[in-house]
Amino acid sequence: MGALGLVYRRSDGVDFSQELSFYVPPGNSGALQIFTDGTSTFSIQMECTVEEIAGNHQYQRTSAQKPTLQTVGGVQALVLDDDDDSMPIDVPTGGWSGTFVQGTALGVIVGEIDVPAGPYQIPTDPNYAGPASDIHTVIVNDSPPARQVSGLADWVGQRCPVANFSTSASANSWFRNREDFTVLDFSRADGGSLIDFAGFALNAVNLASLTLGSLITATAEDLGNFVRGTSLTSLDLSDSVTSGVTDCVNFARDAPLETLILSGGAGSPFSDSPCINYSGAFVGTNLSQQSYADLVTAIEAAGTSSGTLNITGGSATTTGAAQTAVDALRGRGWTVTTPDSY
Repeated sequence: MGALGLVYRRSDGVDFSQELSFYVPPGNSGALQIFTDGTSTFSIQMECTVEEIAGNHQYQRTSAQKPTLQTVGGVQALVLDDDDDSMPIDVPTGGWSGTFVQGTALGVIVGEIDVPAGPYQIPTDPNYAGPASDIHTVIVNDSPPARQVSGLADWVGQRCPVANFSTSASANSWFRNREDFTVLDFSRADGGSLIDFAGFALNAVNLASLTLGSLITATAEDLGNFVRGTSLTSLDLSDSVTSGVTDCVNFARDAPLETLILSGGAGSPFSDSPCINYSGAFVGTNLSQQSYADLVTAIEAAGTSSGTLNITGGSATTTGAAQTAVDALRGRGWTVTTPDSY
C-alpha cells in the first residue's frame, strides 16, 4: 500500500492537490493511473514495477503484534491495539539524530531524538495520548528546516483522530526515562482535561528543550516530578494555567534550570495556584536572580499559608523583590529554603 501527494496545474492555471493510493506487490508490475482536473477519468497511465527499497524501515514480523489497517477520520491508518502491537526499527551504525513527528489523539508532538545504533522501538503504549492513538509516526534522520517540519506536522495532524479527553485524565509519566528525546514541542497540542502530570518527563536525562504551549490547563492538579532530572536550562510556563494544581513536589529537582518564564503568556502560573507543597521543587537548580525573584513572588501572590518551598543551587540572593516575597511567605507560616540560605 502506498500513497502519493500530487499537485496539479489545470489548463486554466489553477493548482489543486490530490492523494493517490495504490498497491502493487513487490517485484510485480501494475498500472499506475493518475487522475487530473478532478475528474473520474484517468488521463495518464504508466506501467510500473515496485521493488523493495533498501533502508531502515518499521516492521513487525509477529502476526499477533502487527497493527491493523483502519479508516480513521476518513483516511487509512495503521492503528496499534495498546496491548502488544509495536513497530520496531533497526537503527544503523552511527545512530540517528533527527526529527520526530508523531500524531496522537491529543494532537501532534514534534521533537528531536538521539537514538543509538540497534533496535529502536516505537512502542505500543508510549504512555501518552491514550489507547490506539499512535496513528502516524515520522522519523527523519536529519534536522530539516522549520518549514518542512511544519509541513510534516500538518500532514500527520490530518491523519489523527479528533482530540477527546473526556475519559482521559492522566499525563502521568508520559516521557519518564525517555533518554532518546532531546527536544519536545507541544505547541500543536491541547491538554484537554488532563489532570495528572506527575513524572511527566522524570529522568528524561537528555531533554534540553520543552515547549509546553497550552498543554497544562485549568484541570491540571499534580505537577510532581514534572521535569525532575532533565537537562532543561530554560522552561516557559507562561501559557500554563495552574489554578487547580495542588502538588508540585520535586517539580524541577536536579535539573540545571536557570531561566523560568512565568509572565507574558495566557496563564498566571503559581500565582493562581492553591498549591502549598513545593517540597524539593527547585532543589539542585541554577535559577538566575530574576527567575528566583519571579518564582517566589508568584508563589507569594497566591496568598496561601503553611506551605513548603525548597530552592537550592545557583548564586541567586534573597534581596529586593525576592526578600520581600520570602519574608511574606514565612510570615504566613511557610517553610522556605533559599539558594543563599537566607
